[in-house]
Amino acid sequence: MSDVILFVFFVLFDAGMVGICGLCCSGKENYSEGKILGIHVPPEAVEDEEVRTLTEAYRIGFRRFQRLNLVLGILVPALSFLNTGIGILFWTLWLLIYCLAFPFRSMKNIRKMYALKKKRHWIREDQPSHVSVDTRVGAMSGRFPLPWQWHLPALAAGIGL
Repeated sequence: MSDVILFVFFVLFDAGMVGICGLCCSGKENYSEGKILGIHVPPEAVEDEEVRTLTEAYRIGFRRFQRLNLVLGILVPALSFLNTGIGILFWTLWLLIYCLAFPFRSMKNIRKMYALKKKRHWIREDQPSHVSVDTRVGAMSGRFPLPWQWHLPALAAGIGL
């Protein structure tokens, strides 16, 4: 009975996590708020053929990645029926791989989009390219938002783990 409860919990958790990650990061290939794939470009970039192929490759790759991980998120917890320890071990490995692969899988397309922006000279003059923040003044005041003692429980928990 505990294997069934464990399986149902992990399947619901995995489906929810893959679904939320999919909702949060889908649609980046569409022109929204002046950006495609998180890169600021002018509106006429939508008609560019290279941008279309790049965004289509991103969309297809993202959907495949999410579907594969949704299937794995259902199959991997099924190993807990064979052995609970093996099931949890493989589920933890799958979770770590998913959490690491999710942000890195789209970097190639984002870098290509940025290179395309530089190649096409889609640099907008009305936006500053860099924003500098001077933190020395805040540090010299001697006051920080939280006293250093507030970090001790987190430090102790990290050391304890």
